[in-house]
Amino acid sequence: GVRGRGAGWAGNRAEAAGKVGQHGRFTGGGRLRGGVVGGDPAGPVAWNLRGIGRGENGRVPGAGKAFERGLQLAPGSVAVHENYGLLLLRLKESEKALEMLRKAVALGSRRRSVAFNLAVALLRTGNAAAAAAQFRALESDFSSSVDYWNERAAAELATRDLDGAAASFEHALQLAPKDVRALNGAATVAERRDNLDKAV
Repeated sequence: GVRGRGAGWAGNRAEAAGKVGQHGRFTGGGRLRGGVVGGDPAGPVAWNLRGIGRGENGRVPGAGKAFERGLQLAPGSVAVHENYGLLLLRLKESEKALEMLRKAVALGSRRRSVAFNLAVALLRTGNAAAAAAQFRALESDFSSSVDYWNERAAAELATRDLDGAAASFEHALQLAPKDVRALNGAATVAERRDNLDKAV
């Protein structure tokens, strides 16, 4: 699964049953066990809650089906698009995750965590330049996150911005000196720089 990707389930108790938690944690919803929410156990809010609860409990196929049912009932639900996008990102179904997260933003999502997950989806689908730009725009929100700096560095590396990637991996290592991804990334940048120097 994907750890450290932006945020947990989106929405408040009235809309999505869960507070946003940073770094890809599933928060909220599981305690409710898909029970009656807002007086309508068959409504989109309830299906969104079931998706959250099932996702938290590792019942991935059931979570996906719950979110899909929620979207059938409420195609314009921001929260269901956000949460389904997060689930798909964790499953590495990047193209579909990108579609869901873009739709969430188009429908009005203003969550910075959703914007972060969107940047990750962009990177995973080969849109490195767009991902790098999105990550840079989110720096003030995620500057204390090792995962943010690693993801940003990966996007910068993919766009051949070696200076940017080196700086981002350095930020990650300042926060977590033994982080394997950052250590490997910094070594990759150094190797590429060395190869460039030799080619000159």
